[in-house]
Amino acid sequence: MARRISANRIITVLGAAVLVLGAVVLWRVADTGSFAREPLVERVRGQLKAYDPALSLFDMTDAQTPGVVCGHAGVPGRREATVTFVARPTRLMTSADPLSSEFREQIARECPDYFVAVPDARGGR
Repeated sequence: MARRISANRIITVLGAAVLVLGAVVLWRVADTGSFAREPLVERVRGQLKAYDPALSLFDMTDAQTPGVVCGHAGVPGRREATVTFVARPTRLMTSADPLSSEFREQIARECPDYFVAVPDARGGR
């Protein structure tokens, strides 16, 4: 005959497993510092590199929403290769994107006064 396992025993075993798993996760996070946020400038540079490795960050400013920045990037010495961007934590939108109306809407919402003058590669406006 099959032996019945009581519900209390199953709950106890599952509860212990959850506690052990939680302790392991806390130990790993404390040991590696895993959940630390990446600095904002490094996140934007990574997004730009993924978009186009030739781009360099020229200038950026915080937008109205926390974690969102607006700025200019381009290839140093080539003014025609300059792009403006709005960088969200999960998405980079540039002036070269095919969704130009969405990009203009993001500019109007996040940093309407920032894109008055485009800086050159030397960092001036």
